[in-house]
Formats: sequence, C-alpha cells, structure tokens
Amino acid sequence: MNNANEISYTACTDLIIVGQNSEMADMSNPTGNIFGHAAYVIAEDARGARKALFVGKHRWEDEVLPKAEVLAVALNARAAAGKFPVRFADWKDSTPCYGSEEYISSGQEAEYAAQERADEYDENHAY
Repeated sequence: MNNANEISYTACTDLIIVGQNSEMADMSNPTGNIFGHAAYVIAEDARGARKALFVGKHRWEDEVLPKAEVLAVALNARAAAGKFPVRFADWKDSTPCYGSEEYISSGQEAEYAAQERADEYDENHAY
C-alpha cells in the first residue's frame, strides 16, 4: 500500500459476542451468548491487500455501521487528495481480497485449500 490514490475504503461489520446471560441459554446457545456487531473500515489496494481499522461495537448493527460508513467516505475523500489516513501504519493487516494477486502471492489460497481438505476429511471420517 504505497500509493494513497490507489486505496479504497469500505465499511463492514462482523458478528461478535458482546455478553452472556445464562437465562438466555438453550440447546443452540448453551452458554447464553449475546451477539452483536463490530464495525471496521477496510482499506484495500489494487493488488487486493487489506488493512482494517476497528471503529466500534454494539449489540445492534444499525448503531455502529453508520459510524464506519461516515469514516469510510471521509477516508475515500482524503485518498482522492493523495493522502493516507493518520496513523495508517497502525492499522491491522487483514485477509487479502479473495482471488486477488495478493491472495495468491501471500499463500492464502493454499492455506484455505488445505483447511478445506482437512474439513472434508473430518466430515467424511466422523464417528
């Protein structure tokens, strides 16, 4: 990620556990996990390399995703001016974009293929 003009920023969320309540436990959720959303801004370059910035977490996605979306729009405007985000070096490396040059060259493709084969083996040899 050497050229600020070639980086695009998008907002996304992941499902996370934000708490537990044993009174909410049942067969499908034996520990009573309470799920929520973590919001990130993802920076992606032309090769498919990605970096992620954690924005926040909340029980409801509509409470946290808009903050990440606003930040992504501001960062895209900054990139159009040829500027990187402040403290961009502190952003965490993320999984490369599926099928991209970076995905293939980083070995991610081989890693996922090996994991998929292991999962298939486990499914076929379960007791």
